[in-house]
Amino acid sequence: MELFKSPWLALFLVAAIAHLFTLGLELGLAANITKCLLAPLLAIWVIQQNGPWILVFALAACFLGDLFLEFEADIWFLVGMGAFAIAQITFIIFFVKDGALERLLNHWWIIPVLAVIAIGLFALVWDGLPTPLRIAVPIYAFLLLFMGALAFSTDTRAGIGAALFVFSDALIALRVAEVLPRDSAMGSIVVMATYSAALFLLATGLIAYTEKSNNSSATAGAFDADTQHKYS
Repeated sequence: MELFKSPWLALFLVAAIAHLFTLGLELGLAANITKCLLAPLLAIWVIQQNGPWILVFALAACFLGDLFLEFEADIWFLVGMGAFAIAQITFIIFFVKDGALERLLNHWWIIPVLAVIAIGLFALVWDGLPTPLRIAVPIYAFLLLFMGALAFSTDTRAGIGAALFVFSDALIALRVAEVLPRDSAMGSIVVMATYSAALFLLATGLIAYTEKSNNSSATAGAFDADTQHKYS
């Protein structure tokens, strides 16, 4: 995989940088457009790499989440969170099918670390959350943290991406609960910088991991065939 030679990844990086600049300059429409380009550009790159379609589906759900969160009404915030919940479920399915639950048992320390993070975050935001979000946020947080635990037990790059996803969404929760300034341009830049990096690391990490796994399986299959031929 020639990571930095793909035009789609180059376009993703350009869109991510442009998005951060438009956020800083408070160019609303341009910021919305560049934000909604991020996940689709990565999805096209995944298709180009013959990556798993489940990863494409997860990125498509992230795109819908980005789109719905741009609408002002509270109901759209919940719909956007729902789209991101579908993305987390899709990532979880990918990891579980790859045997990540068994690997997670060998990295058991990840679970209490994430539990402490979740408890601390809920303690900070609970009083400031509207009633509907007091139901939705714990459900989404469980899915996100479970995805992160599975990612860390599978691949280092994808695990770092998942951690940045958790960090980015935690900042959003803190802003919604008004623990941090809700309309700060700098806050928006940090949220989107970490989110963009999270998508990039998850996508590229999982493609690299899939390619490595496929190559290992092909090598093992060739070795078994040669051995069988030799002794037949």
